[in-house]
Amino acid sequence: MKLYLLIFCLINCSLYSQICDCTVIRAKNFNPNATQNDGSCYYPKSKIKAQFVTQLSDSIPESSGLIAFDSLLWTHNDDHNTTLYGMDESGKIRKKSIYPM
Repeated sequence: MKLYLLIFCLINCSLYSQICDCTVIRAKNFNPNATQNDGSCYYPKSKIKAQFVTQLSDSIPESSGLIAFDSLLWTHNDDHNTTLYGMDESGKIRKKSIYPM
């Protein structure tokens, strides 16, 4: 009886065990049987080309971060300047938010 119980437990556990592999469909090594992503996914190479380039305002010597929010592109400098700049798609500053240090 113990043998049957052991065999039952082993079969039951193996049927419901998780399979660790790549679960992302776009990855080259996607495994449709995987139930848990183990971080092993790798993706095909892709080339992205910028559609256009524009000169930023002199107030923004460099953009250290960029996010799209409220129909503007918000950026900030990497130095001691604590101003957030809201730009339109052409790079013109439309709003400024100054935060004290």
